[in-house]
Amino acid sequence: MNAAQLHLAFNHFPVIASLFGLPLFIWGMASKKVDFQKSASLLWILGALAAVIAMQSGEGAEELVEHLPGVVESTIELHEEVAKFGLAWMLALGAGGAFALWATRGGAALKKPVTISLLILNIIAAVVIGRVAHLGGQIRHAEIQAGAAAAGEEEHKD
Repeated sequence: MNAAQLHLAFNHFPVIASLFGLPLFIWGMASKKVDFQKSASLLWILGALAAVIAMQSGEGAEELVEHLPGVVESTIELHEEVAKFGLAWMLALGAGGAFALWATRGGAALKKPVTISLLILNIIAAVVIGRVAHLGGQIRHAEIQAGAAAAGEEEHKD
């Protein structure tokens, strides 16, 4: 498995973990079932670990694709810069998940300020990591690159 394959294998999980962790955590709060909150917390931790692997494999993946036709270096660089920011948010979310697991050991419920903080953290991390994913997709997916939608609309007007 090369760096690009490793990067592609792990870069989706932070998005999935942040998106599925949020409703799972909210459901746990609403139903007062700590197990749902623990499950969301575990997803956040795994998402943070996957983000680390995706970040570590990103440089090697860049070396493999930067000379391919249609790949623009500035798109890779923007993805890389935003990915650093996304990694920080995912690590914070993973740390929040670890804290939540520790705090709920023995079935204890999280305090309301903690749950609100974790919800806000999850929302921010999901938005940021979603942006990272979108920018990464633009590297090799012409259909989502800037201007592709406008070009498609022009074709349909004719």
